[in-house]
Amino acid sequence: MNLQDARLTLSFSANVAVISSEDDHSINMTECEAGRTVHQESEMPLSEFRRILSRFAGPIAVSLCLWMCAANAGEAAPVDALFTENLPPYDCPCKNGFYSTIVASITAKDTKICNSCEEHLCVPGFRSSMPIRTVMQSFEAPLVVVLLGAEGKTSDPLSKLWFTWLAEAGYHVLSFNSTLDADFINSCGRGVSGNIANEAECSRDIIGAFLKLPNVQGKVKQVAIVGMSYGGIQALLIGKMAAEKKVEYPIDVIKSFSPPIDMMRAAEFIDRWWREDRWNYTLPQIYLSVAKHKVITDGSYVPLDDPLMRAGVSASFRVPFVDVVEVNDDVYRLHVRPASDFGEQSLGRRDFAATYGFTRFMREYTYPHWKEKLGLNSFSELNAVSRLPNVLPMEPAFVETIIANDDPLNRPEDLEELKKVAGSAHLTILDGGGHLGYISHRWTKAKLQGLFKN
Repeated sequence: MNLQDARLTLSFSANVAVISSEDDHSINMTECEAGRTVHQESEMPLSEFRRILSRFAGPIAVSLCLWMCAANAGEAAPVDALFTENLPPYDCPCKNGFYSTIVASITAKDTKICNSCEEHLCVPGFRSSMPIRTVMQSFEAPLVVVLLGAEGKTSDPLSKLWFTWLAEAGYHVLSFNSTLDADFINSCGRGVSGNIANEAECSRDIIGAFLKLPNVQGKVKQVAIVGMSYGGIQALLIGKMAAEKKVEYPIDVIKSFSPPIDMMRAAEFIDRWWREDRWNYTLPQIYLSVAKHKVITDGSYVPLDDPLMRAGVSASFRVPFVDVVEVNDDVYRLHVRPASDFGEQSLGRRDFAATYGFTRFMREYTYPHWKEKLGLNSFSELNAVSRLPNVLPMEPAFVETIIANDDPLNRPEDLEELKKVAGSAHLTILDGGGHLGYISHRWTKAKLQGLFKN
């Protein structure tokens, strides 16, 4: 279908809204490990590969992805002008969630953010000042806070793209590295990583501390929070806190893009792909085969096979995760790594840390650390706090959650469960787009730049 010729029709029937395009794409919305050591391969310097991989990961760790897709969007009822005005058509030619997830990030171009400032913010209860990135307009304007995906950085191309769009729209913008980033873990010191509810409280407090700065007071007239992937879960948890009167500043809008429906299940997928698929390829093979392939944008076929794509997605999470393990080990003295080392650059200890995926780390270190502090009786209680079927029914009316129906980090049955329990929550289901595979599309740009309208 030619996007310029697309016609979108919107119809209503009882509690169901249907937005369909001319080519009959349609979507209905109801109202309602133990692993193996990461070895350095000799074909490419490790520092260079990690630089490339961090871009390839973008926000899929921030969460891999970008422009490739656009699609038909549906709103969980009630559908109103707040969520439907002035949005261009959304069409996703590719119906493979893995490919949609991967494609855009490998075509992403670095963006220069005009008038951005990197500074350190003192946050009450943190062990040290927190590095942040901001753009402040010269006039009173809304503030938009961007919460990044797992291991995401404000210097990533996709993060900077959103920053640029928001600043162009005349907003103040605030962002900081992911709560699963070494800088954040070092600065925060409020507990072992992986407790998403605690990390959401930290993000809430960073925003509060920023709003109290003398040069910010009197310049912010509204507040919006947008989160991607792991940061999307945190945005939803802040929305729940706002409904419970646990946020000291007013929030006007929250948009959550591709939050995993069940974070632990998503982590289990990634760890399984790492065990079963990643080791069929060297890391340079993954880079050369995936990041350098000829991109197919019309959806006519998928040029990469599923095992290779699963290997690429899992590597984008697992390779950077070793830093999360090491910093937590240092800050909280978890004794994850052996005391002795094999060389001057800690290769032996780092290799050992690399055997940990998110699932194993959560079970062996996150849960034991938080069990007594929170009075938990089981590991499932820690995960339940961030499961979307438990969170969405508690969200205030200004919160919208956006998920593609082929996101490889979600099971189809979990998405069906979410639709059933969403109730009056605003839930937008995209027909295609994978995990954040749509975040640089013009539909998303319009969504962000019109935050206080759509």
